[in-house]
Amino acid sequence: MGDIDNLFEEFEDTSEINRRFLKLLHKHLPDSIIKIITDNGITLTLEEPIELTNSNIYSNTKTYSNTKTYSIKLPSFKSTLFYTLPPFFDTEDGRIFARHLIELCKDSFLNQDKVSDLQQLIKTQKDQLKRQVSVFKTKYEEILMENHRHNMEYTSRLNSEIDKRTSELQKANRDLIVAREKAESASIAKSEFLANMSHEIRTPMNGVIGMADLLLQTPLATNQRNYAESIKYSGDALIEIINDILDYSKIEAGKLDIEIIDFDLKKITGNISDIMNIQAVNKGLEYACIIKEDVPCLIKGDPGRLRQILLNLCGNAVKFTETGKVALNIYRVEEKYENEVSEQEVSESEQAVSESEQAVSESEQAASESEQAASESEQDASEKNSSDKAVIRFEIKDTGIGIPTNRMNRMFRSFSQVDASMTRKYGGTGLGLAISRQLTALMGGAIGVESEEGKGSTFWFELPFEKQPHISSQEQAEKLKETSKDPLKKIDTERLKKIKILVAEDNVVNQKVLVSILSYAGINNVSIAKNGEEAVEKFIATPFDLILMDGQMPVMTGLEATRKIREYEQEKGMGRIPIIAITAHAMHEDRDVFMESGMDDYITKPINRQKLINSISMFTGCI
Repeated sequence: MGDIDNLFEEFEDTSEINRRFLKLLHKHLPDSIIKIITDNGITLTLEEPIELTNSNIYSNTKTYSNTKTYSIKLPSFKSTLFYTLPPFFDTEDGRIFARHLIELCKDSFLNQDKVSDLQQLIKTQKDQLKRQVSVFKTKYEEILMENHRHNMEYTSRLNSEIDKRTSELQKANRDLIVAREKAESASIAKSEFLANMSHEIRTPMNGVIGMADLLLQTPLATNQRNYAESIKYSGDALIEIINDILDYSKIEAGKLDIEIIDFDLKKITGNISDIMNIQAVNKGLEYACIIKEDVPCLIKGDPGRLRQILLNLCGNAVKFTETGKVALNIYRVEEKYENEVSEQEVSESEQAVSESEQAVSESEQAASESEQAASESEQDASEKNSSDKAVIRFEIKDTGIGIPTNRMNRMFRSFSQVDASMTRKYGGTGLGLAISRQLTALMGGAIGVESEEGKGSTFWFELPFEKQPHISSQEQAEKLKETSKDPLKKIDTERLKKIKILVAEDNVVNQKVLVSILSYAGINNVSIAKNGEEAVEKFIATPFDLILMDGQMPVMTGLEATRKIREYEQEKGMGRIPIIAITAHAMHEDRDVFMESGMDDYITKPINRQKLINSISMFTGCI
């Protein structure tokens, strides 16, 4: 078999090609007799005459007899061409010319046919390209539509998801607002509850402690004195628990203020030692307080909070120690809280120092530079000692029960002790260490513990203090002597006995306590008002030198009564009578409320007798 092209050529009909070629020959050989016989035996002649133009050199078509017929094999057309020439043209040159002309016509026809085929092919390809472009365009439009549909669906899903998430966020935000409001309400409720409970407990405790204190001032038998001291001790312990709870609540609420005042560290530790010595002796323990020589004692800070931390830690040490001793060691440490540096800086500094030392050792002037460095070091140490700031470390060591390693992390948590059985055996709320930790942080220090079970513990804390301005030894001695004096000795007792006081208090027991405290100071001209309204009436009716005003009373509160008294003074152009709040409200904000109402001082229950007498003396000009 031949190839595919030859296979199709066998069945190809060339008659139409030969007819077209025959027409082309008649244009150029018009006077010739021409016919074509195909390989299939089909004879083809020009059926219609050729119309010639006037410009054609062969203007007439004639038939000649006795002419010779010539033939040319045309393989390209699968046929044979037979033709005759006019007599005048049937010469050797004419025959050559005719043959060349036929060849030229054949080549021209084939070229034209190729061109036609190419044109047709191009047209076909163009049509195919158009169809493909149309298909691609349709596909592209379909893709665009599909993409648009997907985009719309995605946008719709995205918007739906955004709306859903927005709705969830809005709901979460509303829930957070509700939770915050609930938390704020709970905080307010807790504060109000603590304030009310403090008031309700402090009011009767003022009677208990006050009466026990007054009872101890009277002649008593030994058993009676022991009983009265037990009552007062229990009352003081209960007040300490209440104070701890209130302090913790204030710290949580961020309402605890730290004072910066002058005080003597030796006086604070001396008071602590007096208290701890009594407790230690009762348990058969030794108690010692050692202050290193380089510790500045005249410093600035909050002595009350320092005393509170020391009482908590020293009290715990005595409480949890059955045999042995408790020691309070106080010394000065590096001032790291004012100028803290990172570990990297320390490392770089140490490296620099090491390199510097190496360079110095290799230098010829090592000796002189070393002496200079020593001199500078001594100068720095001197400047440090003379600095206006100092970090003091307090260590409370005991030989008590110690703390297991796995319980160390619970030591400074709220309402937590090492073991639940500790509460039953030793008592306490578990707030002391938590409050100490928070107070230490508020004062810019740190606190920690080192312990081994069965071998005792060492609780420590470090606090930065400002040193008081330098004074001479004689001035320091005079200052210490002045601060150690009993404030009662400064009071003009004769003048104090002549003043007239109005006590506004609804609780009968507290009335008796106040009257007894005033009587102890020599003040016997005292009137009682059972509520605020009665206090205002008595103030208007009778002149007094000072009013002791309870905050919470029936009919009219002490706050309302104070405002009415101040309004009455302004209307009448009277002088301002001193009003001292005597209240069981001991929260931080309570003082501001009482002072804003027009009161001059604020004393919480249970009443400190000395503080009350000092305040009365100051406002009545008896100091």
